[in-house]
Amino acid sequence: MSTITPGPGKSRAETKLDITDRTSQAIIDAETGSREAKTERLRIAREKREAQEERAAQIAAAATKTVKSRKKAATAKAAPAKAAAKPKAAAKPKAPAKKAAAKKAG
Repeated sequence: MSTITPGPGKSRAETKLDITDRTSQAIIDAETGSREAKTERLRIAREKREAQEERAAQIAAAATKTVKSRKKAATAKAAPAKAAAKPKAAAKPKAPAKKAAAKKAG
């Protein structure tokens, strides 16, 4: 065990309090530094994850656009061929509606 010798003008109790204050302040500073380091590490990890998610969303959007444009191009090419292959049926004359005939007769 170490002996505590009071400094000039300090009592033995004041010297013990100074030791306790320095020790507690060192512990608090160490915990604060550890907490700040952890917060910084987590912030960097979150930003990295968000950037990866954004890139993945952009890639998915680009792939969707490519697929849609391919389908649209294929549909546009196939539409004239389908129209030429199917002859249009003659328009059928419409039968008069029963209500209109009933009003005229009544």
